[in-house]
Amino acid sequence: MNAQIFLGLGLDAPNREHCEQGWWEGLRALPTLPAALFRFLGLVGDSSVETQELADFIWTDPALLSRALPVVAFSEAGEGSASLREAIASLGRACLRRLAFTTPLLRSFDASGAGPLAAVLWERSQICAAACETAARELRLAEPERFYVAGMLHDIGYIALFQARPSVLAAIRERSMSQPTRLLEIEEELLGLDHCQLGVEIAKGLGLSPWLYPAIARHHRPGQDSDPLIKITSLGSLFCAVQGVDLFPRRRSLFGSREGELHELVGVLFPTLVEAERCALLQRMVESVRPIRTTVRDTITELQISSQMRISPRSFRPRVQTAAAALA
Repeated sequence: MNAQIFLGLGLDAPNREHCEQGWWEGLRALPTLPAALFRFLGLVGDSSVETQELADFIWTDPALLSRALPVVAFSEAGEGSASLREAIASLGRACLRRLAFTTPLLRSFDASGAGPLAAVLWERSQICAAACETAARELRLAEPERFYVAGMLHDIGYIALFQARPSVLAAIRERSMSQPTRLLEIEEELLGLDHCQLGVEIAKGLGLSPWLYPAIARHHRPGQDSDPLIKITSLGSLFCAVQGVDLFPRRRSLFGSREGELHELVGVLFPTLVEAERCALLQRMVESVRPIRTTVRDTITELQISSQMRISPRSFRPRVQTAAAALA
């Protein structure tokens, strides 16, 4: 099968004639899962927890990370520092507390049935982030933390849809059941722009740095000449689908299996790698996400509990084991 199916030809401007004009422009913070925020508030409320541990938790949550990065960009450490995690920790407990209290909760349990999908998207963000950073390190690319951030935030368009337009997301899912290969076109028809284009609009509104925009915009349209950030984010996105962490029905692969499709994508985007190197790269990615999945499952269980009762944030403190610790 011709591997050129993976190569993108460009990104059209959003077709705003078919959607409510700029509803995303008022969005100033992404929502997070109740259990995730409760865990973080429990950490913030415990004076024995160091700010680095708070930063490590922020590192595992797309909503909290998207809140912290614009602040870091204007801090003394800046995004050019040796470690973005250290830069976030340098913001101090008071600033991190404010980030938590200004992060909205995701309306996960509503008539649209988006609750399970919200948990999947939260898990997908972490899996993609870890896989992207691992791939970047294996390929010896500069600033691997940036690849982590790109993987964590590449689907922020969907996070915004969960909160602001759950009925549209439900309609996209319903139509994609019968036309899985037309996902982006279906989104364009129903929303006026696809989730990649929407993600860029959201990123701009949140004050995220422009270096992130290409990875968000083109992770479904990588090419051989694309920036490495786009290539790795695209690889991480498909990797999540192969791992069974995906928002939409698994479409039929043109290569016989999703695993075969993943191997083919590596060959297309990184043609200098021999077969053994491709296999080793993908194996490292698999190994890197194994410890995360257990931690994520525990949090999802707490999310289900939190939907049924009022829970004090501090009640989670004895059970906290952050995904950041699993990555260490």
